[in-house]
Amino acid sequence: MSHKKFIAVCSIFLIIGYFYVTVKAAYFMPNHKTVDLTPILIKAQLTDGDYQLIYEQTAIAKPLYEELKTLPNFTEKMQTFQADYLKKKNVKWIYMCAYYL
Repeated sequence: MSHKKFIAVCSIFLIIGYFYVTVKAAYFMPNHKTVDLTPILIKAQLTDGDYQLIYEQTAIAKPLYEELKTLPNFTEKMQTFQADYLKKKNVKWIYMCAYYL
């Protein structure tokens, strides 16, 4: 094998390896079981543990939670955020590679 062909083959493998590693780190899928947040959402006072559970279930931190709490359909919104956050993602890495090219 000539020197140029060897470099070309190595380059292709490096590019494929780069995309494989990059795509695996391109998204996050939480590994939490769904918990019914309704009892927490109707509480008047929340504890730090409650805020932590809400964050783990929805990725919504305390400041945004307090802002969303003023909405008329607050509980339904939070349940939608939870369902969307914990939903299994179907990421096809081939499209991610095309995106990077």
